[in-house]
Amino acid sequence: MLALGIETSCDDTSLALVEDGVLLECLTKSQDQHSGFGGVVPEQASREHAKNLSPLFTGLLEKTGLKACDIGLVAASQGPGLVGALLAGVQFGRGLSLSLNCQYFPVNHLEGHIYSPFLHDAVLPDFPWLILLVSGGHTMLILAKAPFSYRILGGTTDDSVGECFDKVARYLDLGYPGGPAIERLSAGGNSIFRLPRSFLREESYRFSYSGLKTATLKLADDRKTGISDLCASFQEAAIEPLITKTVRACREFHPYSLLVAGGVSANESLRSECLRVSREEGCKLFLPAKKWAMDNAGMVAAAAYHRWKSGAVNPGYRLCVDPGMTLYQP
Repeated sequence: MLALGIETSCDDTSLALVEDGVLLECLTKSQDQHSGFGGVVPEQASREHAKNLSPLFTGLLEKTGLKACDIGLVAASQGPGLVGALLAGVQFGRGLSLSLNCQYFPVNHLEGHIYSPFLHDAVLPDFPWLILLVSGGHTMLILAKAPFSYRILGGTTDDSVGECFDKVARYLDLGYPGGPAIERLSAGGNSIFRLPRSFLREESYRFSYSGLKTATLKLADDRKTGISDLCASFQEAAIEPLITKTVRACREFHPYSLLVAGGVSANESLRSECLRVSREEGCKLFLPAKKWAMDNAGMVAAAAYHRWKSGAVNPGYRLCVDPGMTLYQP
């Protein structure tokens, strides 16, 4: 099965071809013009998606040497995301599927991230899965005891961890997105400042990052504070709750597989800590390649392919977009 994935949930226009669950090619057009605003301008993002989709599709076919008629399934992110941006991708995908007379699958963007570790190996690991989803918009721990059946153990009560990275980086004038810049500066610093870790000792799977953000910004106003030490201290405080709660969930639910996905999963310190946890708790770790940790159409096509292969169709999915979409829990 050759599946075309379309990802337009935020500011990157991405199209990919996946064959039997394995990525063949992915083309992404980034919208660099948002960097001057410190975040994404929704209306501008929507217009750029509409402009980029058709040329990217043509380029994808040319690069792979495939024909449009070879495509058997078209999938697009249905949500969550920016409503105008989602509409651009869904309308393009639905129109294309009608013209090709092939199946159309709306995909939950979060589920796409979950399947991003398997873009180069379509053989899925055994269940249960414990999923740490860390992105620009979401921070949550999820338990999956069977395919496409999710139990959300807990999530953030305010900012996501990725959002916190971006906001701190914007205040420090490090550019957007902020995660890579903070990680780079952290490598040359020492974690010498004790910053808050919300809900760290609470017997729950809740997260909170607004307090860490505020404390970091206040500390940044002190001109005696070195930026590398500040970034190192911030990064450690951001990661510690993720690891602490992941360990707690491993000991409570005994997963066979630990999946870590979302843009923040590209952070090397987080990856190293997750590897340590997997070894100590006796579960197998699955991470996306750093290149595919960010939003991309390959993960959208892969998630759709695995749903198609299993015959599972989520009754909660609709053909319209859903900017506040969460994972379906039966």
